Amino acid sequence: MRNTSIVLDEKNNSIAFAASEIKNALEFIGHTVNLVDLGEILNVNTQNMIILTTRGTKEANSFLKQEGIAPLPTSQGQGYSIRKKISEKSTQWYVIGFDEEGTLIGGLDFGLSIKLQGMDEVNECDKIPYIKQRGIKFNIPLDARTPSYSDSGDSAQANISNVWEMDFWCEFLDEMARNHFNVLSLWNLNPFPSMVKVSSYPKVALADVMKTNTPLAAGGEGRKMSTPTCLKNLKTLKVITIDEKIKFWQQVMEYAKNRKIDIYIFTWNTFVYGTENSGYGFTDAVTDAVTQDYFRKSVEALINTYPLLKGIGITAGENMSRNAEVDEAWLYNTYGQGINDALASDEKRTFRLIHRIQYANISKAFNAFSLLNNRCTIDTSFKYSQAHMYSSIKPHYINSNKGAYMEDIGDHKSWLTLRDDDYYMFRGGSDSEFVRAYIKNIPNEKLQGFYIGSDGYTWGREYISKDSENLGQQIIKKRWYSFLLWGGLAYDPDFPQRDLIKILRQRFPEVKAQNLYESWSKASQLIPLVNRFHNENCEYDFQWYPEACTSEQGFHNINSFINNAPQSGEGIMSIPDYTYAILNKTTLNGTTPIEISQSLEELSDQVIELTKDMLIISDKELHSTLEDINALAILGKYYSKKILGAVNKCLADKAGTSDSKLVYKNIAIEALMEASHYWRCYAAKVESLYVPQALTRLIPELDKHRYTDVSRLQADVDMDIKLV
Repeated sequence: MRNTSIVLDEKNNSIAFAASEIKNALEFIGHTVNLVDLGEILNVNTQNMIILTTRGTKEANSFLKQEGIAPLPTSQGQGYSIRKKISEKSTQWYVIGFDEEGTLIGGLDFGLSIKLQGMDEVNECDKIPYIKQRGIKFNIPLDARTPSYSDSGDSAQANISNVWEMDFWCEFLDEMARNHFNVLSLWNLNPFPSMVKVSSYPKVALADVMKTNTPLAAGGEGRKMSTPTCLKNLKTLKVITIDEKIKFWQQVMEYAKNRKIDIYIFTWNTFVYGTENSGYGFTDAVTDAVTQDYFRKSVEALINTYPLLKGIGITAGENMSRNAEVDEAWLYNTYGQGINDALASDEKRTFRLIHRIQYANISKAFNAFSLLNNRCTIDTSFKYSQAHMYSSIKPHYINSNKGAYMEDIGDHKSWLTLRDDDYYMFRGGSDSEFVRAYIKNIPNEKLQGFYIGSDGYTWGREYISKDSENLGQQIIKKRWYSFLLWGGLAYDPDFPQRDLIKILRQRFPEVKAQNLYESWSKASQLIPLVNRFHNENCEYDFQWYPEACTSEQGFHNINSFINNAPQSGEGIMSIPDYTYAILNKTTLNGTTPIEISQSLEELSDQVIELTKDMLIISDKELHSTLEDINALAILGKYYSKKILGAVNKCLADKAGTSDSKLVYKNIAIEALMEASHYWRCYAAKVESLYVPQALTRLIPELDKHRYTDVSRLQADVDMDIKLV
């Protein structure tokens, strides 16, 4: 058994976390491990020594002066280098970060390399981040009285108590750090009553944590998220004072700091949830001077209360006047002046304001904030892929209008919102080459960073699994492979595919890792292909939910598939264009709907073939993963036949003779009968794995069925046959 020492500054919590991960990796391969403080480095005499340090320290400088050690290249924040020295008595590895975050990431990567290939095979390297700020968008359900945008969904309601538990955040932030995410953005319609005390308005601060027993059906813009009926039917989940709440969030931010994760608070505007019973009479009108004063003082209090808060994100928003000059004036007089007030009292504090461009006019926004304190950086934020990032690897939205957005922001940096509103049940989003290509296609020139997240589902703990061992599991752990890909490849998009396969082999040794990698990748290609084909008027989460072929308006039948065109720029023919070319014998330009149908069927068949020998396994996580993979394959078969049926229905409708109409009609009916069969199989699979849930922005009205229930949609599926 080999004896290895890890040398570090034990008082540095960030580097100590990296050291603990390396220690776990070494013990995994059979080493005995000692953790040693840097001050004791001269007393270390073990066979192997790993030193975690940063550039400019005496340990790093002394080591780099030794003969045969390659000099460090020019680097940048979060970058790191690994160097190795072999002598007769020992082998030394130095992980030298450009800064502490670089040492943390380098240490985590070093530990991963040990697990994948053994310690002797860890190579020298130099790394810098490809995308510097890699974030998660978390719509946070703080309380029924201060709801977020997603709070009408079951997942949000189930997670209200979780977001007030320190264990939840320790687990969540640890996973973020392991996957190289370094930004956590917390989004809430009006977080201030649950997070700060405002001396001028003491009655606003909310004690305790509450949920409502009343079902919610808020509109798509956050209105009616909290109603008088909701507030009359509150249930206390946690007894806690506002001072204890403040202490709690200070602890969360301190823990995040120790994982080198910056926290931002984002708001939509203008909402006054949480203030209804304060007696101050606040309204959501941008002309209300008292409300404006309250927001200004709340922003100042938020910044002063949380010294570790990195910044605030704002929207000229969902509940404002839509008059750009009026709205921007309000935003500056509240958020801008609140920031100025806070920074005036702390001359060393720097801050960041992220102005979302949703409903905003860029030039008017910059003009309105021209007097913002110069210690506050202004960035913009854009919804790069709308609500379905799993569509194209080169989504065009940011380049629409001849690239006007990138030109209009001038020298300012931009953040991109990557909306993951495709997978509310399954462990999808796990095609490494899709993620790699997508990241490389993000315009990096003016990029500050991105945050990935969902509006239709809360990424807390999951409560829909029928497997008791999965119930309550964090989404970030359930979909661990997807998070690993997005965070890891955003840091290093050239991370080798072979090492991803090794990661799967180590986690799931019962099956052939190559087959698992390929089947998971191919299963994760199905929904993006459907999203590219069925795209027009389906760009937003409320317009299209592919796991259930539905939307806020209900099931998407074959007429919808005929009429809603493919994503532009993808070279895919629409069904009307294809049928016109067939019936008029003109040139077929691009990928045809028939080819899309065939690709879906082939991918699904390949997934089923690759996983057919993975039936008898003992690992429950692997079993759940394979169930999700195969469910996606069945769904892919359904969409394949649905598209084939839609094509032939369109041909039947347009054909010039009754004989031709009948031929196409019969083909359509046969395809749709097969589609019905696959949906029935799919529904049975889903029903065995998950309970139906109410999904945010897919709840049209309270008096209609609130739950997205795949089995219940069988009647809609069969109606496609009747439509033909």
